Amino acid sequence: MCVEGLALTADFTLRTIMDPQKWIFIEENIPLMDYKGVRSLFKCLIYQQFNSIPAQLSPEQRRQLLPSERILLKILDPDLNVIPPIFTLTELSRGILKRAYMFPRLAHRLSELIMYFRAVAELSYVIGRCFLFPLPAHPSFAASAASCRIDHLTTQISHRAPYLPYKAELKAPQTYLLYTVIRQPRGKEVLSGLLRQVSHGRTQWDEILSVLISETMAEVQKLPEDVEIPRYQWENLMSIIMYGITQKHMWVVLFCECCRVFF
Repeated sequence: MCVEGLALTADFTLRTIMDPQKWIFIEENIPLMDYKGVRSLFKCLIYQQFNSIPAQLSPEQRRQLLPSERILLKILDPDLNVIPPIFTLTELSRGILKRAYMFPRLAHRLSELIMYFRAVAELSYVIGRCFLFPLPAHPSFAASAASCRIDHLTTQISHRAPYLPYKAELKAPQTYLLYTVIRQPRGKEVLSGLLRQVSHGRTQWDEILSVLISETMAEVQKLPEDVEIPRYQWENLMSIIMYGITQKHMWVVLFCECCRVFF
């Protein structure tokens, strides 16, 4: 609390000159603090105090802020292990103030930390990687796992650690994932675990079904006139439709409207 109090009393508006002895004392006492104290000091500096820094700094003002930057670099250094990096990443996931990027060394260290955990975020979730075809046969795909659950209305991943730096594709709606799974012969077997049971509302089932019907009709048009149309495609579509209706993933009225448009 003493160290955090010293950091809180520092004038980051730079209307008064900072006392360098204060920062020397803080830096010397960081190894004596537990991770909770270091985490509290990190939040105090990166969120509260850095928010008061002027947008434009003179060389003298930048020199006064170097000790505080050096302390943050020490906290973020994974080799020193002052605090587990996952705790600093959790704080950074709440949003990094633009003032922190005014310091090149600090900006580089923050980027390194985010990129370090980017691989962990990508390995934790197979959703969003629809190029892994077919998904139900992939060893990393487990529909019963929380990492493979998607919301039935928004088709977004319903459960993910909020502090990991995910790519934008993992935060986007997973409509193409549903399309990829549904169109496979045994795709319906994993949908009960992939989608939560719907008591009201619907999924994007009817839009996906429209695409599947359009693709089937396009393939039929390519067949020679003397070749019989394969029944498997239409039987598979009917199986998907009946499954969607019984599981309340689509509405019968919308299905009838879809059939009226296509047929």
